[in-house]
Amino acid sequence: MSLSFLGFIYFMAFTQAAMMVTIVIKNSEPKQPGRLLALLLSVMAYKLLEGGLINSDLYQYVPHLLDWMAGVALLIGPIFYAYVLRMAGYSAWSRRVWLFNLSPFLLLLLFQLPGLWIPAAQKIAQIEFYKSHPGYSQLPWFFILLLVVIKIHLANYLWQSWQVLSNAEVAAEQQTADDASWCLSWQKKLCLMLIALEVLWVVLFIGQQFLGLSALNAIGEYWLLLMAAVVLMMGYWGLQKPQLILEAHSEPNDLAQPYQTSQSEKYQNSLIDDSTAEMIAREINQAMKQDELYLESTLNLSMLSKHLGIRRHLISQVITQTLNTTFFKLINAYRVAHAKSLIADDRSEFTLERIAVESGFNNRVTFNKAFKEAEGHSPSIYRKTLKLAS
Repeated sequence: MSLSFLGFIYFMAFTQAAMMVTIVIKNSEPKQPGRLLALLLSVMAYKLLEGGLINSDLYQYVPHLLDWMAGVALLIGPIFYAYVLRMAGYSAWSRRVWLFNLSPFLLLLLFQLPGLWIPAAQKIAQIEFYKSHPGYSQLPWFFILLLVVIKIHLANYLWQSWQVLSNAEVAAEQQTADDASWCLSWQKKLCLMLIALEVLWVVLFIGQQFLGLSALNAIGEYWLLLMAAVVLMMGYWGLQKPQLILEAHSEPNDLAQPYQTSQSEKYQNSLIDDSTAEMIAREINQAMKQDELYLESTLNLSMLSKHLGIRRHLISQVITQTLNTTFFKLINAYRVAHAKSLIADDRSEFTLERIAVESGFNNRVTFNKAFKEAEGHSPSIYRKTLKLAS
């Protein structure tokens, strides 16, 4: 068996993707966003396996395993968008909605079926011809138009995904104090990587078709290389912060509501005088200092509203306009202060993991990030500094 360097990279990324699919399915419940991420990774895994087989002699043994996802962009868009919606708190798609969103891919697959079931020897000959003729090739305008439509289809899904994530991220800052906003930030990074993946393909395709800058099959190789990089990066993030790719929000119905980017627009029908705002601000701070609500890891705007007996939108308005912060930053500021007191306590033998939980954080990763944003350094460095000073 001959295996090229590209084939080795593709097989390595395929192994990573397959491993992540197994882990994500094992650690997520049915109809949860993790299952959709596993589906997206499965699609990527197939394309990487296909690339590995073509860049080795192994395609000769499984020729009919290839070319089943020629319109893969028609799959990536809907699956990623469905995943984003679930992560942002929207309800799961029904079968009818899934069928509607996947119909372009299914129609293209139906059109391709006759060519997929040709004899194995004929299919192997096609692959070998494709590999031995990497030179410049001008596609018919019909195929160019089809590819343009496919890319526009994907761009629409990615743009909608970005809009949903941006709105939900802002809402999470104002309504939750857990790691929801950081989870959404991770989703935005993944969205940007998928956008970069398709921008690369478009640039290479334009250069190849209209400027003759590269061979036609080089476009697919560069695109697949970037996909391999995306999969490997997802694996790295998943190992470092597994909760970022599996957890949906604790209050999906609230975060799923459209967000008004203008604060004046949001609060234009909720005007309160300065004295009332100051009174609510004092009650918020009192609830934090005396009742220590921030120690509850699932604390959100609705829970604070119920505790104070004040409507949510009034609390949100006071936090934003009077306290000049967000709910997320306000609660985590109290949590960090509490953690600092525990670290500074000479009688305490708590580990940083225990301190994180005792201070209201969900996990050590969230604790480290919040502490570093507030203090400019990690809690471990803060502890070492105190020990050196004593």
